[in-house]
Amino acid sequence: MIVVLHFQEKRDLHAPDKAYGEIFLFDAEMALECRIGETFQNCTMNNCESEEIVEAANIAISNLLPTKSRSLYDIAYNRFKKWCAEKNVQVYSENVWLAYFSENAKNYKSSTLWAQYSMVKSCLIIYDNIDISKFPKLIAFLKRTGDGYQAKKSKILTKE
Repeated sequence: MIVVLHFQEKRDLHAPDKAYGEIFLFDAEMALECRIGETFQNCTMNNCESEEIVEAANIAISNLLPTKSRSLYDIAYNRFKKWCAEKNVQVYSENVWLAYFSENAKNYKSSTLWAQYSMVKSCLIIYDNIDISKFPKLIAFLKRTGDGYQAKKSKILTKE
C-alpha cells in the first residue's frame, strides 16, 4: 500500500528541507513512522536508509567542496555567518542577501562579489541545505554591479 503525504504550503527558511508543500510517496509502514513537520531528510535517514548508506552519503557530501580551495569557501561562509550574527539575522531571505552584497559592493569589485556568491552558495547548499540561486533580485543586483566593469589584463602572458 502506498501513502501520499502532502503537507501545508509554507516554507520554513531555517529548515528548507521540511516537507511543506511537497508530495512524497511512502509505503504505509514508513508513513506511520514519519511525523508531520519532521524533515524529509530526517524521515528518510531514520526509517529507510541503512547506516551504511547514510555514512556513504556523508562521505560524498564531505567531498563536494574543492579540496584546494576549501578553506576559501569556509572563510566566505564564516564571514557571511558572522555578518548575520552582527545584524541579528535569523532568516536568510532575499533582502538579507541583497543587504549583505550591497555592503560588500562598496569594497569589492564585481568579479569578487560573484566569487563570494558562488562560494557561499555552495557552502549553504552543503551545510544548511539552502539554495540562494532561486533569488532573482540578488542575481540581478550582482549582474548590475558588473555594468561598466573592465577586468584588468594580465601582463605576464604577453608576447615578446
